Amino acid sequence: MKKTAFIFTLAATLCTFTSCYDEVGSDDIYQAPVIVIETTAAKKKDITTTAAAVTQSADVRPMNAVVTTETVQNEAAVTTEPKQNAAEQAADEEIDPAAGTAFKNGIANGNVYTSEYAGFRFVAPEGREFLDASGLYTEYRMPLRFKSPEDKAFYLTGIKDASVTYENAEGSMFIWFYNVKLRYPETPGMTVEDFIQKEFMDQSSDVKKTIISGPETVNICGSEYTKITWSSFDYPHSTYFRKIDDDFIITVNAMGTAVDDLESRFEPVV
Repeated sequence: MKKTAFIFTLAATLCTFTSCYDEVGSDDIYQAPVIVIETTAAKKKDITTTAAAVTQSADVRPMNAVVTTETVQNEAAVTTEPKQNAAEQAADEEIDPAAGTAFKNGIANGNVYTSEYAGFRFVAPEGREFLDASGLYTEYRMPLRFKSPEDKAFYLTGIKDASVTYENAEGSMFIWFYNVKLRYPETPGMTVEDFIQKEFMDQSSDVKKTIISGPETVNICGSEYTKITWSSFDYPHSTYFRKIDDDFIITVNAMGTAVDDLESRFEPVV
């Protein structure tokens, strides 16, 4: 039997789609497929198969495709590839470092921050105010925009619970609580010394530290803290570390003029 082949370029259809999609941008223009159709009965199955293949590749059924049970089944078998692998999805899932622990957020009221969990009150200079819950949340979340999923998961094992800036803007104090079980699961029973070694003495970070004095033990409100005095970019710093329970280590960080009288501003919670 003589075969007659027709090539439909669908020029008119393409022209119509082009004129419509010019309004929304060239990236969205539908690219009409060129389909070769042979008139012999033996090729009818190939026509159906070709139409199904175009449907799967373009994710849009061509206007002249022959829809059969096989076509529908083929379409149903096509799955969308996940945007992330399992490891990336797990790293993107935010954790709650306080879940299942005794941790309680402190309360900021003007220039006074009180943490019953840590057992102290801190009084900033008159006229200064600790960030409220909204401001603290914004300050805490801001660095997440620049972190990879893995770094983000590590960062979120800490809770920033207090932040205050002094009048000259060169002095500041902020408090973090770190869930060490989540942060360093490979180091059970982590001590303050272990934590300092991993977090503070590691010079691979962008913040280079020059140790001025310490570690030394100081007493604040009846509890022992490990203190290190250091400098970075010519600014003085002092950081106090204490393990509160099996879950959390607290760090109290002072910079600039806040270093001078930091210890005198603590009061016990009565």
